[in-house]
Amino acid sequence: MDNILRNNMSIKLISILVAVLLWMYVIGEQNPYIIHIYRDVPVKLNNLDTANFALKEEEAGFKVSVRVRGRRATISELTKSEIKAEVNLRGRMEGENLIPVAVTVPDNVELLDINPPEIMVTLEPIIEKQVPIVVRLTGTPAGGFAAMDPSAKPGEAVLKGARSVVESVKSAFVSVDISGKNRDVKGNFPLRVVDEKNGEVKNITFRPETVDVIVPIVKKADVEVIPKITGSPAGGYAVSDITVVPLTLSVTGEDEVVESLNELYTEGLDITGLSQDIQKEVKVILPEGVRPVRGEKDTVTVFINIEKEVEGSLKITKEVDVINLQDGYEAVIEPVEITLNFKGLRQFVDNVKEDDINIYVNLKNLKQGVYNAKLQVGVPENITLLDYSPKNISVEIREKQEDITDDEERRKNQ
Repeated sequence: MDNILRNNMSIKLISILVAVLLWMYVIGEQNPYIIHIYRDVPVKLNNLDTANFALKEEEAGFKVSVRVRGRRATISELTKSEIKAEVNLRGRMEGENLIPVAVTVPDNVELLDINPPEIMVTLEPIIEKQVPIVVRLTGTPAGGFAAMDPSAKPGEAVLKGARSVVESVKSAFVSVDISGKNRDVKGNFPLRVVDEKNGEVKNITFRPETVDVIVPIVKKADVEVIPKITGSPAGGYAVSDITVVPLTLSVTGEDEVVESLNELYTEGLDITGLSQDIQKEVKVILPEGVRPVRGEKDTVTVFINIEKEVEGSLKITKEVDVINLQDGYEAVIEPVEITLNFKGLRQFVDNVKEDDINIYVNLKNLKQGVYNAKLQVGVPENITLLDYSPKNISVEIREKQEDITDDEERRKNQ
């Protein structure tokens, strides 16, 4: 009997073992173990001493890949958020810190590998820095108006963050649009902090976050600037061109004063004895109460071109004009053939024509008779007369002969 019982028990145990093995086989076939890699798992940085240190890099940039093993059904339902990757920054100091990454996964999942197993975290000291607040104006005011220098309150911002981040700040500014404005612009505007590429600086705090700004908008006038040139170039040289940059200056001030301005003059620019071009910045003389608008200087640049003069000659036959001939007389003068010698800049000398020359005699106080009168010659303003020949011409002055019609009319009136 005992043998029978023992045999039955053995059969039962074997049956159970076979059943378990069959179950495990079936499960293994339908839900096998698989290996899967989760990439870009974010790493949480714990226990940073934020009172003294800051991350040089953004925390979001720290990521690892995690390789795990588990049943297919489990892995298929496992999300990246259920995998926790962390590093402990407690006690870490300024500079580069190579820190192991700790990863936890659900109990029914086996952690196989972390890549990279360590990450480099750079800690920098927290610093504060004061920087001026700049007001950037965009747009253009209404016609006839201009913006003057804006005021910002407060005038400085305090930046706080990692040293390299704070030092990367190029500008702290507010932007104010003045398009079409004809009166002062006032308001509270958000402060922006940017780097040298005008990109927003992250991982930094600053105060204030907003700034009170006033932009004065004033009437303006665009007034021509005329250079005051003194002296003369060296002998044989002349001024060929004068250029002023800018040609006009935008100014503001009392309405009556500004509206009465037709031109502005520079301080004197002496060119005595010069034989080559000159370029010089000179001050514009402004009336009392008149000042340049924002962005304009009270100076202009004067460019003076100086060239060597050349000589030329012209032979013409021309009627001689008469001036200052007494009433009741007439002058008889033959056309004169005259040779002129003159000098000036080539652009003018090469273009002198007969019509540009004026030849005349002055017969002041001369009565009837024949005279050897001195010829007078007039040349264009940009030409200097050197010599001419002949110098004199024969002139006969005689009484005017009244015509018959005049005699008859006079007799009728007697």
